[in-house]
Amino acid sequence: MRTISIQNGGSIKAKIVVIENNADANVDAIYNENTVGNKITRDFKDEEEKEKFDEPGKVIDEKTFILKISETNSYNYKLEYREKGLVIKPLNYNSKNFLEKSKQIVIDAAISRASQIVGFIKKEIKTIIIDFSKSFVAQTDL
Repeated sequence: MRTISIQNGGSIKAKIVVIENNADANVDAIYNENTVGNKITRDFKDEEEKEKFDEPGKVIDEKTFILKISETNSYNYKLEYREKGLVIKPLNYNSKNFLEKSKQIVIDAAISRASQIVGFIKKEIKTIIIDFSKSFVAQTDL
């Protein structure tokens, strides 16, 4: 029997960038995996830290994942693992609403899903983009 260890390279400290319809991408917060409790903070050192972020780079892999909260509540997202970041796109209106209210839960789930991708290294993640642009929210749940 062999033991296989998973090396995913450190921890994530990344800027959370939100893209809304017809608006510039803005740094919304900072995600720090090493923080106990609330991993998302809006305490920026200065204006430059709030305004500048690393582009996530080329897409390495894409996955669709379902975040199941309860027997009746599940949310669908597209996850893009890129060279320097993750892009999370809600696939329907309910998923968008949940992401707006519960960013940390969705980001934690996305990181968990991304960690299953071959070659994923946590410390390379510098930017987490939450893409609310209309073109990706194609279907609506009424």
